[in-house]
Amino acid sequence: MAPNGQSVARPSIGVSGGLAVGVLEGVANSLWGFKPNLMRPIIEQKGAIAGLTWFVSNMPRYESTRKAFGPVRMHSICTLISVLNGCRYCTYGHAYALQLSYLRERDRLFPLDEHEIVSMSRLDEDQAIERYEAALQTAGLVDETAPLRRMLAIRAGESPAKTDADGARIKHLLSMFSVLNACGIASQASPDQAHDPLNKDRALVQRYLDLRAASESKH
Repeated sequence: MAPNGQSVARPSIGVSGGLAVGVLEGVANSLWGFKPNLMRPIIEQKGAIAGLTWFVSNMPRYESTRKAFGPVRMHSICTLISVLNGCRYCTYGHAYALQLSYLRERDRLFPLDEHEIVSMSRLDEDQAIERYEAALQTAGLVDETAPLRRMLAIRAGESPAKTDADGARIKHLLSMFSVLNACGIASQASPDQAHDPLNKDRALVQRYLDLRAASESKH
């Protein structure tokens, strides 16, 4: 929606663009159980061939990093990157994925919900980082602060050594999310669901929603 509340006309993407969107939505639907709202904006902004090429060159490495880091670490990093870049869409998707990952691993709720994390983008960077790290510590995820600080150092210009596999993974996430966040901001894509295969675990999702509702009713 435009600031005045009127609908914004979507750019024409043609037949090839429509096919490209369908491919991206199909891949994401297979992975996460839904068709993300960001797939069309990626094609709108990059074009059909370039958009598909970008996706194919980045998604396998992204999935490899998820396996190497585990979902909690992966999504905690992607969430903070998106908060600092000011992308509501990606922040929500990865903060929601963090909620599900944390609930499955720790059998309790993360201290901040996905909406509270999205609102952190309105803070200045130091405040957002401080609040996010405090939430990790409250959650018992003290070990996750070091990877976050490494991300911040690389984001500030530090170059990982060639033998630093984790640093290379973080550098790739920063590069990948610079594109995703830019697309999310430019398109004003509406938040959708959790950007993780756990989103397909409907029992876990429902348990999370029930626990959040019960927690909110107590406040």
